[in-house]
Amino acid sequence: MVRLFSRYDAAPQRRARHVLASLLSVAVLSSAAPLALAIELIWDANGAVPPNGTYAVANNWNPNQIPVVGDAATFNINNTYTVTFNANAASDKLTVLAGTVNLRSDSAAVRTYDVITGGASTLVDGGGTLNIGSASLPVVVNAGDFLTVGNSANRTVTVDGAGSALNASGPGGHFVGSSGVTGTLTYTNAATGSIAGTLAVGVMPDAGTAGNLNVLSGADLSVANLSIATGEDTNTGTVTVAGSGSTLAMTGASLLNIGGSAFGGFGVLNVNSSGTFSTGTGNIIVNPGGDINIGGGTLNLNGNTTVDGGSIVRTSGTLNLAAGKTLTAQNGAQINVSGSSFSLSGGTTWNINSGADLIGTNAFNIGDVAGTTNVTVDGAGSSLQTGISSSSSWGANGNTANVTIRNGATASLGAINLANFGSGSTGTIDVESAATMTMATLISGGSSNTAVVTVEGAGSAIVQSGQLSLGWFSGTGGSHTLMAHRNKSATLAWTST
Repeated sequence: MVRLFSRYDAAPQRRARHVLASLLSVAVLSSAAPLALAIELIWDANGAVPPNGTYAVANNWNPNQIPVVGDAATFNINNTYTVTFNANAASDKLTVLAGTVNLRSDSAAVRTYDVITGGASTLVDGGGTLNIGSASLPVVVNAGDFLTVGNSANRTVTVDGAGSALNASGPGGHFVGSSGVTGTLTYTNAATGSIAGTLAVGVMPDAGTAGNLNVLSGADLSVANLSIATGEDTNTGTVTVAGSGSTLAMTGASLLNIGGSAFGGFGVLNVNSSGTFSTGTGNIIVNPGGDINIGGGTLNLNGNTTVDGGSIVRTSGTLNLAAGKTLTAQNGAQINVSGSSFSLSGGTTWNINSGADLIGTNAFNIGDVAGTTNVTVDGAGSSLQTGISSSSSWGANGNTANVTIRNGATASLGAINLANFGSGSTGTIDVESAATMTMATLISGGSSNTAVVTVEGAGSAIVQSGQLSLGWFSGTGGSHTLMAHRNKSATLAWTST
C-alpha cells in the first residue's frame, strides 16, 4: 500500500518520533494540532473490469466526487489497473492498499499529483504495488510529511521514466520497510526524486523489517540524511546505485549511518556499474553490521568517515575521500581495495586502529596526487598491506606521503618507491614502538626529492628483501633489517639529491 498520512494519524507519528530519535537525531517532527480530512474517496472505476479510468472523473470514485485538497484518495481493488491523469491533481492523503496501481499521464506532458497539504504524508502498504509514470507517460508525485513504503505487508513502489518523480518534502522521517515487513523503492530509467528529512531503509525497530532502495538506469535521487538498517533487531537494508548516469547524492551537511551492532541491523550500500553515490559533508558511520561495496561505480565520501567494525570493499571502480577529511577504521574494520591499482585521495588522513586493516591487492599509492596524504596504522592486530608483486609510489609528482606504523601494528608490502618520481616529492616512513614492516623492494631517489625512514623503539623493525636503492646507493639481494640497538632506538634517514 502507498499511503500519505496526515498529522491526524497519531500512531505513525509516535512511531516515527521513537525511531528518528535513535537514528541520527536530526529530524524534528511537528507538534501542530491534528487536522481533519473533508472526506475519504475510494476508487471503484465506476465498476469497470479491470478498473482502469481517469482520476478527474467523479463517477470513478465512491462517493462520486473528485478528490481535491483536504480529501483522502484510497485505492484498494486487488487487480492491476491504470489511473490516468489528464490534468494536475491534489489531495491530502494517498493510500494504496491492494493490487497494482499504475499512475500515468494521458500524454507526454508531465502531470503532477500533490499530496502536500494539510500536513500530508504518504504510505504504500497492505500488499499493493504503486508504479509512478512510464517512459512516455510521466507523472510526478509530491509527498508531504511522511513517505512510507511497506508498513503492514510487503510493498513496492517504482518511479519510471524521464520526467517522472517521487519527492518527499517533509523534514521528518520517511521509511522504506517497517513493522517487520519489506518495502522496496526503485527509481529507474532517468526518473528523479528529492527526499528531505531522514530516509530510513530497513530501520524500524521490529524484527524482520527489510528495506530496499534502488537507483538504476540513469535515475537521479537526492536525499538529506540516510540511515540503512541501523537498528538492533534482525533488520536488513540495502541501497543500490547502478547503471551509467545513475546518481544518489546526499545534500548539505547530511549524515550517513549504515548498519547496527554486530548482533543486529545489517545494512549494505552497493555502488555498481558506473553508478555514483556522493555523501553529504556530515559524518559517515559504518557500524559492525554495515558494508559498502564498490563494483565499478564511484563512491565520494565528502565527510569525516568512521568505519567502526564494518567494511568498505572496492573490487573495481573509484573510492574518493574529500580533501581535508579523515577516514578512521577501527574495531576490526576492513578497508579492502582489490583489482586494479589504487591511490589514496590527496590531502586526506587515514587512521587504521584497534585491529582494523587497510588492504590493497595491487599497487597501493599514497601521496601521489593533490598534496599531503597521511596514513597511521596503530595497535596490535592493525595492518597495512599492498600487493606483494606490485610496485607502489609513496610521495610522487611533487606530493607528500607520511606513513606511520606503531604500537605493534604491521605492514606487509611489495615494492615501494619512496619519493622516487617527479620533482619536489616527499616520502616518510616511521616504524616505532614494536611495530614491524616487511617489504620486497625499497627505492628512493629523484631530483630535489626527500625520503626519510625512521625506525625506533624496542622491537621495531623493517625487514626488506630484493633491491635496495637509497639515493645514489643501490644493492641487491639478502635481507636488510633495521632494528632498535642503542638506547632502544635506531634511526635511519636520508635525503636524495
